[in-house]
Amino acid sequence: MNLDQPLFTIGDTTTTLGALLLVCGIVIATILVGRVVGKAVSRSIKRLHADDSEAADVYGFAVKLIVWFVGLELVLHLLGITLSSLLAASGFLALAAGFAAKNIVENFLSGGILRLEKTIRPGDIIIVNERWIVIQKINIRVTEAKTYEGEDILIPNSLIAQSVVENLTRHDRQFRIDMKVGVAYESDLALVRKTLEETVDKLEWRLQEKQPGVFLVEYGDSSINYLIILWIENVDDSYQRKSDLLEAVWWALKDRGITVAHPQLDLHLDPELISAVTKPA
Repeated sequence: MNLDQPLFTIGDTTTTLGALLLVCGIVIATILVGRVVGKAVSRSIKRLHADDSEAADVYGFAVKLIVWFVGLELVLHLLGITLSSLLAASGFLALAAGFAAKNIVENFLSGGILRLEKTIRPGDIIIVNERWIVIQKINIRVTEAKTYEGEDILIPNSLIAQSVVENLTRHDRQFRIDMKVGVAYESDLALVRKTLEETVDKLEWRLQEKQPGVFLVEYGDSSINYLIILWIENVDDSYQRKSDLLEAVWWALKDRGITVAHPQLDLHLDPELISAVTKPA
C-alpha cells in the first residue's frame, strides 16, 4: 500500500492516503478525548456542587465541544481548508452571529467563574444596585434570587461578575445595625448619652462579643443627631432587630423626658414689620 498516493487536492494542498488515514485517526482521537475530558470536568464540578448536576453536565458538554472544535480545526488544516477562509466567505453572517452570542458567552463564562471561585453561593444575602436579595441558584446563564419583598428575579451572571456586589454572608452571617436618633436642642446631652448607652447595653439579642457604640455625629437643622452601632448574630433578623432597637430607644427617651426631635421651622419676624402690620389703619 502506497501511503504517498495522492487522492485529491484542495487549493494548494494535496491529500495522500497516509494523510487521510492520519485525519481519520485524529477524528477518532478527538471524539474519544472530548468525551473523556468532558466527563472529567462534569465529575469535578459535581464534586464541588453536588446539588447542581444539570449545570455540571452542561459545562462538561461545553468542554467536549471545545476539544472537538480544536480537532476539527486540525483536520481541516490537514485537508487544506481553513476556518478563517470559511468565515471570511460568510463575513456578515459571522459578524451577526458573534454579536448575537456575545451576551450568552459572557453569562456562560461568568457563571463558571462564580461557581469556581465560590464568592457567591446559594443562600448568600447580597446587595446589588441597592437591593437586598437572597441567592437561590446559580444557573448557566442567570442567577435565581429572591428579594426581601418576596419577588423572584433572574440576574444575568455577567451583571454579578462585573458589578460591585456586597456579600453580607461571605464569611459569616453577622451584621451591623446602624441607627440615627435625633433629640431636641434643649436636651441634656449627658443624660441623652447615658440613656442611649444603657438602652443598648440591656439588649439581650445583640452580639455580646462586639462592643456597641453611641456617637454624636452632627448638629442637624432641627435636632442633635446620635448614631447607634451594634452587631447581631444573623443578618436574617436585621429587620426585626432594627424595629426592636427603634422601640427600645423611643421608650427609653420618653421615660427620661427627652424629646425625640422632628423637623420644624422657626420663623423670626422683624419687630418693625410686625408693628407696621398690626398698626391700626
